[in-house]
Amino acid sequence: MNRTLRALYKTPMRDLIRGRATGRLDRDAITEGLPEPVRAHIERVVKRTRLWRLEKADVTRELAAHFRDGLDAGRDADTLIRDFGRIKTTARLIRRARKRNRPAPWRAMIMLRNTIGILCVGLFTIYVFLFIRYNAGEPKITHNYAAELNAPIEAIPEQDRAWPVYLEALRAIPAPPKTLENKDLHCLEPGDELWDEALAYHAQIEDGLAILRRAAGMPALGYAATNRPDAELERIQAERSGREPRTFDPPSNNPLLIEILLPQLTETRSLARLLAFDMNVAQTNSNPDRWVADLDAILGIAGHAQEYPVIIGDLVSMAAFHLALDRLDHALADDPAFFSDAQLEHVAHSIAGFGGGHATLHLEAEHASFMDLVQRCFTDDGHGNGHFTNFKLLDSLSADGYGFFDTGPSSASMFVVPLVGPLIGDRKWTVETYDRWQINVQAQLAGKPWERETNPVWLEVTRATDTLRGRAKYALFEIMLPAIQSATSRVYESNQRRSATLTAIALELYRRKHGEYPATLDELVPALLPAVPLDLHTGDPMCYKLTPDGPVLYSRGGDRDDDGGRPPAKAEDPTHSEASRWHWPDEVEAMLADPRQRDTIDGDWILFPPYEGD
Repeated sequence: MNRTLRALYKTPMRDLIRGRATGRLDRDAITEGLPEPVRAHIERVVKRTRLWRLEKADVTRELAAHFRDGLDAGRDADTLIRDFGRIKTTARLIRRARKRNRPAPWRAMIMLRNTIGILCVGLFTIYVFLFIRYNAGEPKITHNYAAELNAPIEAIPEQDRAWPVYLEALRAIPAPPKTLENKDLHCLEPGDELWDEALAYHAQIEDGLAILRRAAGMPALGYAATNRPDAELERIQAERSGREPRTFDPPSNNPLLIEILLPQLTETRSLARLLAFDMNVAQTNSNPDRWVADLDAILGIAGHAQEYPVIIGDLVSMAAFHLALDRLDHALADDPAFFSDAQLEHVAHSIAGFGGGHATLHLEAEHASFMDLVQRCFTDDGHGNGHFTNFKLLDSLSADGYGFFDTGPSSASMFVVPLVGPLIGDRKWTVETYDRWQINVQAQLAGKPWERETNPVWLEVTRATDTLRGRAKYALFEIMLPAIQSATSRVYESNQRRSATLTAIALELYRRKHGEYPATLDELVPALLPAVPLDLHTGDPMCYKLTPDGPVLYSRGGDRDDDGGRPPAKAEDPTHSEASRWHWPDEVEAMLADPRQRDTIDGDWILFPPYEGD
């Protein structure tokens, strides 16, 4: 019975399936009859081969046959064992030979396993290197860009600084009553429901407006920006709102430039609107001198907004400038006799000369902000290069974040970011790419809008950011570039509006001199205009036509064709519609082909007269 059970136990499964109890795995039975030293030697060799059970049985059978042949030839067991060779070497050779004879699927599986193992070891080695590289690298903050940008401002003599006078004006201007809060006072006119209440508030702010005009006429703003709110401005705002002023930590010595606060822009823009409101009151009271003084003050505020060379400052400046143009356009359309010839000429020179006669973008702070991010996000090898090492800062500045730090720095994110870092270009590539992009922006601003070509770097960014790898590679660009790209269109709009308003002034002066408007704009040249203004969408002369209600000036607009002064069907305000925005030709083609968008752009941009509302 024991022999039967042993035979079953020592039988391969394949034999059992066939109904045979072969017992061919029983190595002891195979070596039975051999001297004990030989049997032990064979067992040691077979064990060292580390083969499958059936292979071990076959090897045992071959070795047993070998030693039996030797014994039958009259050789003793010790001699045979000694001549057989070292167990380790023999077992290795046997194992190698047997593995070569194994089935092809097994050999393929082993090769795959080994390949995966090597790959895993390699990847782990690379990861360890990247982990150490990322966490051991430290940015070197060598520049204080905030101090560099503030240096010219801090050099302004105290007596030339307007910011303290602006604060004085804010102290003298009380908060509006609840009914006027969040109302655009400069849009109110006689007959409006809130006009009488607005006039009552106007009487309370007249002294403050006088101080405001004085501040706007000063040579410089003189506000040195920091990453903390202005303490004096906070006290004024707290007093106006009836709350306790907040206290803040001292400003950083070298703050992250992108986190610099610019409260002067918000406040001066609000003050410019109060001046525009005063212009409405001055026109109602037939006081053109005060009206012109207010316009000059708004232009002064617009100039002060550009002192800190940042794009948001340019945008605030353009907004204030457009506010002045808007008030002037309305005054010319509603009551052209309100101004004397001398006042119109003065206003024309003020408008034409503002900002050097051409709107642009000041990119110094944008460039400094980008370089500040670079120095805080990359290591520095001393030769202008380095690798990325501060993804957490980048993640905090991104509009929607990359999600690696949602659960805090102790989460698995710390193990993920070393893999993301290499996807981002190195320091040298990042700086060179940004400089290449900025050169293209400057060329666009200096060139002709109708010849504008897509910034190749911007194309790279927009195409690449469809993938995670692209988003990582151009992560810094995604933060800094979009605002500048959209701001260039605002520059075109500002320049177009300026030329239209100057043309409207020239038309009025011509009418006063000749008793009628000119048949074409060419008649204004050179006495009243140096040249006929160009349509910045097409490069053709600005469109002009006479109607029973007066002259109309218009641009062909975003769709670039002349619709005879007809605004888009869905333009709530013909002077500020989709037609006024600069679009790439392929965008225009797509909009015209889309029934939902066609009526927003198919038409002209009406530059003058201004939209009067419903």
